[in-house]
Amino acid sequence: ARGGSFMASARACLLVGTMTALVPAALCLFALRRALELGGWRVGAVVGGAAGALGALCLELHCANTHLLHVVVAHGGAALLPVVIFALVARR
Repeated sequence: ARGGSFMASARACLLVGTMTALVPAALCLFALRRALELGGWRVGAVVGGAAGALGALCLELHCANTHLLHVVVAHGGAALLPVVIFALVARR
């Protein structure tokens, strides 16, 4: 039961953190669409990193689970996943 509880909690935080990051990152990439022609995936990765940091900050303020494994996997994953997503999106 404990493993299932961990996975459910981690999945929820990963989803919330990533979704929190998607809207600001998408708006930022739209605003920087001309810079994408020059930097491509690098611009996407930087924007995703900034948005991921915002998502992780929201999780730190909202989530009461302070177990190290949860914070590293779920909150860290929510910070890193937008980097990968937006680097791939900007790469085209």
